[in-house]
Amino acid sequence: MQNSGPPQYLHRRRDCVVVDTNELRSSHLLNSAMGAALLFAIQQQDGRLGWPDIIEDEIRKQAMRSADEAINHVRDGLRVLEMLVGWRPDPRLPLKEDVDSAISRRIAELAPLPIRVPYTVEHARAALRRVNEETPPNTSKSQQFKDSAIW
Repeated sequence: MQNSGPPQYLHRRRDCVVVDTNELRSSHLLNSAMGAALLFAIQQQDGRLGWPDIIEDEIRKQAMRSADEAINHVRDGLRVLEMLVGWRPDPRLPLKEDVDSAISRRIAELAPLPIRVPYTVEHARAALRRVNEETPPNTSKSQQFKDSAIW
């Protein structure tokens, strides 16, 4: 009898979690406590993080937007302090390049976990079908092609 490799039961499927871009944004690229817990759970289960090709640009855009909002919030707070105490603290805030670099570093840190899923014509067709059929994440009043493509 010829050896045909390990027994079939040793070939288990790995869990794969695809995180919505809004969640990636609100968890600050999975740096929040909940994001860290999710990453820990995925690693403990020898799972993977699904990373559709089409969301990386969106992830970067949303992270930059989140950083811009935080910087503007700090600046607004500094204006309030200046009005209240008569002088303005002058902390060094990150530049766009600093934020962009940090986002790239974080994506690189996550690199061992993601399974890159290429976007295909079949994905586009399936997304359009979801939009036309008004199935989630779409409704009769809201067409979510991008989310449908990710789903």
